[in-house]
Amino acid sequence: MIFLGVRTVVVAMSVLGTASAYAASREPVDLGRLTGRVGDQTISVTITLKLRDLAGAEDMMRRVSTPNVPMYMRFMLPAQVQARFGPTEETVTAVIASLRGHGLTVERTTATTLRATGTPTIMEQAFQTSLHQFQQPATDKAPAVTFRAPNTRPVVPVEIASAVGTVVGLSTKPVFHSNVHRARASLANAHVQWSAVAGADSAPVGNPGFLTVLDVAARYNINPLYQRGIMGHGRTIGIVTLASFTPSDAFGYWNSLNLKVDPNRLIVVNIDGGPGAPSDASGSVETTLDVEQSGGVAPDAKIIVYQAPNNFQGWVDAFAEAIQSNNADSISSSWDAWEAFANGVLASDVADPFSGQVVTFAQAAHELFVAAALQGQSLFADSGDYGAYYLAGAIGRGTLGIGTFTTPLSVDFPAADTAITAAGGTTLPVTIVAALPSGPLSINVRTERVWSWDYLQPLCGCTSS
Repeated sequence: MIFLGVRTVVVAMSVLGTASAYAASREPVDLGRLTGRVGDQTISVTITLKLRDLAGAEDMMRRVSTPNVPMYMRFMLPAQVQARFGPTEETVTAVIASLRGHGLTVERTTATTLRATGTPTIMEQAFQTSLHQFQQPATDKAPAVTFRAPNTRPVVPVEIASAVGTVVGLSTKPVFHSNVHRARASLANAHVQWSAVAGADSAPVGNPGFLTVLDVAARYNINPLYQRGIMGHGRTIGIVTLASFTPSDAFGYWNSLNLKVDPNRLIVVNIDGGPGAPSDASGSVETTLDVEQSGGVAPDAKIIVYQAPNNFQGWVDAFAEAIQSNNADSISSSWDAWEAFANGVLASDVADPFSGQVVTFAQAAHELFVAAALQGQSLFADSGDYGAYYLAGAIGRGTLGIGTFTTPLSVDFPAADTAITAAGGTTLPVTIVAALPSGPLSINVRTERVWSWDYLQPLCGCTSS
């Protein structure tokens, strides 16, 4: 996600170049009980365990992040976070024993996550639900997808409900997407004249959609840091992503800009078996952009790419691994979802039988983010393209099939979380002159502004065909 907007500033939007986010415009088809499709083939779920003192952890997060206080930048190791705020060993032992008592095989994967494995029948009995297999029909924006999901809300076993954050993996439906867009081919001949900016080394030289990390360094005064030798040496960038990429593409990009980079700078960690082979349909361009841009701005930094399948379980497991291993100084992700999905409105979350409240994925993710902050890991998420009206934007893209809406307030997740930094883009000062059949059309953006495409409406209207 770091500096992604620099590469993806485009003249106009026409194609969503990623995997589909949610249910597309057609309802998924129920193919029947999962046991009838896979028999006794085992499946796995991830169980997150609650921090025993979340309020204390959040208070400490604020103190280690606030200048001029005694605890500022006194970060903790993962073991210290666990010892002070994590679930007790007695709690972990009790949860494992309970799950094993239901017939599941259980292993501890990180300080706050467990992996439970069993047949579909055992999973159904343990979480009081019925698992079915579904097929999401293909649309013009996404291929057909087959996934499993509960057809009733699962319930956490009573004896461990108070300790469990969430259970993910009963559903394998793709839920996240990126915000990469492509320009219309009809706009390829638009003439662009960039405006100079006071304090910048120079105006960008590339056209919209083709700005590089060199343009970023020039425009945002990064070159003086390079001249002082500050280029990311000794630092590690973590990228959590839900589509695989081809590492040689990133090296080809850096080489094309004459950036000298370590040929061994990239480490790829496949989470839950990885997201499969690179493809346009899965959103591999997002991962490639994230690696190219972050690694180009900090050419001496190491990069760890945590790539996982596109579902709630893959997302949790990838962040849990990146945070538990504590190898990355910063962690960014450009995959997001409407916040209601993460909060259980439309997601297959589990219920606490004591209170009847939904045990949400979003709260479990928040606790992971707090642990990362205590360790000194900076977290960044793309803010999405629609501000406070994410749902309206998603419907406009055709990625939600849940009816017609006006513009309810709806925010992007995980950017909405209080323990992560939401990063957005800007529209640069620019003059665009498009040669159209009806004559030239000129658009002038006088000052840098919050990223939006509204200034392009006259151009898009003229080229709608």
